[in-house]
Amino acid sequence: MNIYVKLTLLCLGLVLFTGASLYFVANEESQQKLKEEISAHIVAQCDYTMNSIDRFLYERLQDINLIASDPIFRDTSATPTQITQRLLEYKRISTLYNSISYFDIRRIRIADTEGKNIGKQHTLINYWKRINQGEEEVIDISFSESLSTNVFHFASVVKDDRGEKIGVVVTRMLVNRFYEILPTLSEKENILSKMQVDLLDAEGVLLYSNYNPNGILREKYNKSLILNYLKNSSKGYHEDGDILYFLALDKGYLTYKGQKWLLIFEAPVDIVYAPSKSLRNRLLNNAIPILIVAMLIGLFIAHRFARPISSLADSIRSLAKGDLDTEITVNSTNEVGFLQKEFKRMAESLSQKIQEQAQLNMRLDTALHKLEQQNKDITSSISYAEKIQRAMLPDEQVLKYYFTDYNILYLPRDIVSGDFYWFDQVHYAGKDYFAIAVADCTGHGVPGGFMSMLGSNLLTSLITFGKNLSPSIVLAKLNKAIKHELHQEKNNIQDGMEIALIILDLEAKKLYFAGGNRPIFIFRDREFIMLEGAKVSIGGVSKFEIERKRMAELEDKVIDIQENDLIYLFSDGYKDQLGGEQLQKFSGKAFRKLLYDIRNLPLIEQKQILLRTFAEWKGEHRQTDDVLVMGIRI
Repeated sequence: MNIYVKLTLLCLGLVLFTGASLYFVANEESQQKLKEEISAHIVAQCDYTMNSIDRFLYERLQDINLIASDPIFRDTSATPTQITQRLLEYKRISTLYNSISYFDIRRIRIADTEGKNIGKQHTLINYWKRINQGEEEVIDISFSESLSTNVFHFASVVKDDRGEKIGVVVTRMLVNRFYEILPTLSEKENILSKMQVDLLDAEGVLLYSNYNPNGILREKYNKSLILNYLKNSSKGYHEDGDILYFLALDKGYLTYKGQKWLLIFEAPVDIVYAPSKSLRNRLLNNAIPILIVAMLIGLFIAHRFARPISSLADSIRSLAKGDLDTEITVNSTNEVGFLQKEFKRMAESLSQKIQEQAQLNMRLDTALHKLEQQNKDITSSISYAEKIQRAMLPDEQVLKYYFTDYNILYLPRDIVSGDFYWFDQVHYAGKDYFAIAVADCTGHGVPGGFMSMLGSNLLTSLITFGKNLSPSIVLAKLNKAIKHELHQEKNNIQDGMEIALIILDLEAKKLYFAGGNRPIFIFRDREFIMLEGAKVSIGGVSKFEIERKRMAELEDKVIDIQENDLIYLFSDGYKDQLGGEQLQKFSGKAFRKLLYDIRNLPLIEQKQILLRTFAEWKGEHRQTDDVLVMGIRI
């Protein structure tokens, strides 16, 4: 069997095996991943829906507290006519409410926007019991005597100027309007709009149902076993036969602590996972024509490469038998044709090489002198680039305005650094924030310098001008912007950066952090806190699925900060410096201990100690990497 047949069979075999393997792996993994993503997405939508409910109820409590604080209601001398007029004004402002009533402390209805049951004492139903027990603001779903249907009751106690309870204001909203206020339920393209929805109280009683309105306030949820599974599930959903159930818990919103309500969604598995079945069919339909084309390409490649090699092998066998006049004819311009031409020229060119060597040495001397001059020019240009890079670093006066105690240790390995720091003050929504970033770009010298200037400009655009105050969102957008600016999807440029980004809310004493392969250290008295970044690099080319999964690991980490907290951001250059007697890395453990030991000193002294320790460890050895360490004290 000659090489032509072997290569043909090999190409076809590889095409068939690769195609079948790729389809099987892609189908299995994509199905599983897609189902997980769909489930996770729906869980997130359920949580968002529950959060929307909590936010809506919080806003209604704010409404009722605002109404209860109205001077007319707090005035014991106000007439029923005045109270009624003021209630009508509030009803015109908020169209959500079907009616608003004012009661005295004995439950006697003094005024009502609908004019119903004036002068009558209200039944002692649940929300009145809770008010009598001392609660000053109440949310309750129950039957309304005045509207003769199930409604949301929002009640708040009215107090006079002395703080004495003198009445209660109650607003009512129809339960069937609940569906309108939730965007995830009312949007037709949202999958939640196709599901059955139940809202339960802590006892499992139906407060709302989009498919069983007659059971509201009358029935309990009839799938207690499913409910137990959902409560014990860490995933937030449970599959029972051909039905999927999703659970969202009432967690409250801001000052509203919640009612311990449960929101349950259910739908057939076929509806929820319909996209995965469609994806499998598309994969199969696309794989067949691709496989056929790949087989044809394989046959063409086998023929293209095998025939010239067979012809060349026949000619070489003739030369081996002593036929030096054998002509080697190859109709090819690739490596095989190049080999034939060089084989014939090899003997003829050998005698010429010695003469050419002397001339080459002379040319090498001239070229060496030219290279030395070019090196001098390049070094001068790089030194000027270093001045430009330092000029683009932020002005320390901005940092000094907010932090009187700080330090920045900035030691490029080459003239231009691949590490950079960035900070700026951001004013947004009436508040001042301060953002700080320390980044380690791919490479050193000029390539790293270009990346550092690109990263600094993009951070200014995203934070200072874009007002993005979530570190994880900023890093995700920075990743996308670097890919766009460097056209990385097209030219396969792998450059990127590791970065630690913090945004400080000095008024609220909050620190928001996100990092790509970089942590931050916080020293508080004798306590040490390390916030780790996600295992992801910002920028660079990776497979879509890998990148998507890694980018999903980016998250904001929030910590309360205290006065005198010491915060350090840094690249890995300090800990990776080779030195010592055994020429080993300084190590992250030694770096962390050094910072801990000097934590109580002024930061300018800490910088001197860091610099001296680094120089002693490095000794006569070359600096391994760019070094950047930045510390601030709150």
